Amino acid sequence: MSLDVKARYQGFQSMCKIVNTDGCYFLALCSIIEEYTDCPLDLIDAIRVSQSKGWVDSEFTIKNAPKFLEYYTGKKWVRSEMVSRLPVKILDNQFTVVIHYNKRTGFKHFKRRGFDTLDDSVTVKEGVILGYYIFTVQE
Repeated sequence: MSLDVKARYQGFQSMCKIVNTDGCYFLALCSIIEEYTDCPLDLIDAIRVSQSKGWVDSEFTIKNAPKFLEYYTGKKWVRSEMVSRLPVKILDNQFTVVIHYNKRTGFKHFKRRGFDTLDDSVTVKEGVILGYYIFTVQE
């Protein structure tokens, strides 16, 4: 067997805990990859590759979202600066991430407009929309 199963799963449970608490932006990007490619993404591979390439750190802070998206889609991506409002029309080659902020807790939470990776986010319930990122694929 060429796959090193032990290396693949070693420490994965602790990574899952961090993804659950701090990985909302990472998971939003994973959902963009799956939506664009129409294929499921291997989460273990995505974590290992993105961390080894420095696109995501050990606490799941995103360091280079466009490179992460490019690696899994084979296309070049551009991320907008955070905008306070979305354009009237989102183009077919654009994908958005909503950034919520809760002043009471000081936390940010990233989600897609149509769904959230957290079932019941306090940051979304109590917070405000801080802005949006628009990711555009260069076809």
